Amino acid sequence: MSRRFSPQVPRFISPFFIVALLALSGFAQPAADRGPAPGSRERTVTAESFTTERLWVWQKRLNLQDWNIDIVMSRTGELKPKTLGNIHWDADKKTAVIRVLDPADYKLPFKDMLADMEFTVVHELIHLELSSLPRSEASRRDEEHAVNQIADALLKLDRK
Repeated sequence: MSRRFSPQVPRFISPFFIVALLALSGFAQPAADRGPAPGSRERTVTAESFTTERLWVWQKRLNLQDWNIDIVMSRTGELKPKTLGNIHWDADKKTAVIRVLDPADYKLPFKDMLADMEFTVVHELIHLELSSLPRSEASRRDEEHAVNQIADALLKLDRK
């Protein structure tokens, strides 16, 4: 009796995540490279699914699984000027909300937009990891620089 190999996609992987992975892998051409962009709602749904999936991956890697963290797509006017996201947390309840720039406000090709959103998620999780350290307005600029460097290094390792 012979057996045939039948690959199956695990139930926890959503169709939107598969589309996002294909876009990031270069298998699927970014929307900007292949013609008209997908509808605004479609981009938002895909971005929400992608960032939620990547949030869980990075929560595990940074040992933050005991936190209940939500992602909210936010328009430019809801964020501080010159920012692409932020995080607000309650350490006692171990809850947090990460705001990520809404796809409607991105001017990047789809693949680059998703990569940038993942950077924002990792960046904000690193802030959460550092939240127990003393902070001041004077140290804020140095912290931002360090968080950017760490996030960039982690993502470079992940994408190799």
